[in-house]
Amino acid sequence: MLRTITLVCQPALDACHSLQTSLILWLCEATRVAADVTAANLRALHASPIVGDWLVAFLNKEHKEKTLLSRAITIAALSVTEKNSLVCWLDASNNTANQFQNPPPAWPIKPVCSDDGWNAVKELLIEFYNKGLGEGVPFDQNGDPVAAGGVNRQSFADAFKAEHGERSCILCDGPFVSPEVDHWIAKKHFPGLSTASHNLIPICHDCNKRANKGEKPVWDNAGNAFDEWFHPVFRSAHGCFEPRHQMTQIKIMPTAVEHTERVKRLDRLINLSSRWTSEFKMQTRSYKNSLRGQIRRGSIQATTVDIGSELQELQLKIADENPPEANNIIRNLTLTIMQEPAKLEALLTELTT
Repeated sequence: MLRTITLVCQPALDACHSLQTSLILWLCEATRVAADVTAANLRALHASPIVGDWLVAFLNKEHKEKTLLSRAITIAALSVTEKNSLVCWLDASNNTANQFQNPPPAWPIKPVCSDDGWNAVKELLIEFYNKGLGEGVPFDQNGDPVAAGGVNRQSFADAFKAEHGERSCILCDGPFVSPEVDHWIAKKHFPGLSTASHNLIPICHDCNKRANKGEKPVWDNAGNAFDEWFHPVFRSAHGCFEPRHQMTQIKIMPTAVEHTERVKRLDRLINLSSRWTSEFKMQTRSYKNSLRGQIRRGSIQATTVDIGSELQELQLKIADENPPEANNIIRNLTLTIMQEPAKLEALLTELTT
């Protein structure tokens, strides 16, 4: 969210999300019974034979030593009351975009359903991501049905990386070597959003660690749940905060008062201040070592003018990076701080003693 996000592969993801939603709604029809869950009826759920065949093959895959088809049968066998509760929950879950309006709609609540039924719904929806998108959905990037070569998790991550610059994470600006697809709203809490295009955000491995974002909730448990939270698509943090040097630390600070609480929550979510502080200290050491070597070799003179000019040159190179290299923000800030007159004098003393 350091940059504005453009959704990639959206037609394919939307088609997949529509397919999984349609399946659950069909299984939850009042007159639906377990015996209706046949290959022929499942194929008829989509106008495309390609998609119908894929759905049947997908449901015949196993999860925890049972087929996904068995979960579909469990859902179809639920009572009408349970099905109605599930449909209300799914509708509310799929209405996430409106949760960022004021006032928001009713918050999705856990359906009144047997444990077996609820677990069947959750596992089926989540496996649309794990096995479905993991191995490939029956849609190309334009959302058209394809028998082979459909969008998968890796091709989605690659498309995102190509669209947003291949070198830096959109969440922390760190190295973006092997992006990991994150569910911004964790799929274990909102399984209905497991393939929603607005909920899949490739981020770096460090951001995706349990100690940082992981599967932490990105909402509050009272009031307008999302009101004090950023969202990569519906409420971007782009331009809402900036790093500032305070003593020996880097703190992320809001650019306007109204962003204060959201910035605090984002910082706690991914530990951005502490991670940027560590990067700042590392970059400072690196630049000092480089300057010390240049002075020793005679390529620059040991004066504040020469050292300042070298730091300015390095900063110009950072500005010319297209796309930006990893840690562009902190490298630039480090050089700005090092050029402050008092710090430049102290730096000269340190490098020459």
